[in-house]
Amino acid sequence: MNYSILSYCLYIIITFLVIVQAGQALYKSGQYFLQKIFQDAAIATAINKLLLLGYYLLNIAYVLLVLQTQDQATDIQTTLEMVSQKAGFIILALAAMHFFNLVAFTLWRYYTYSTEIQNNKI
Repeated sequence: MNYSILSYCLYIIITFLVIVQAGQALYKSGQYFLQKIFQDAAIATAINKLLLLGYYLLNIAYVLLVLQTQDQATDIQTTLEMVSQKAGFIILALAAMHFFNLVAFTLWRYYTYSTEIQNNKI
């Protein structure tokens, strides 16, 4: 049995499922958050769709770039270790991207909110 092929298949399946599930959850939850920031449902929906597309493209590219490995999977144990390490890096990257987006949009909301307060006081 070729364990390298098995590890590639497991890696692609696991990361694909994680990426799609996380993308759909972020898309659904992010709609309300973006409407609060931009105060326009049409703009929020358009930005949400663009963010989802960018999310998928970036993650698929990263998954494919990391697919190749120098290590050889010689048995089930090394196969599972390789797959878990690669999938772990993908999940860590997803978490970092999510955190960055939350910080960026929170800062944007804070900036627009403080600008609105200043404009109303003048």
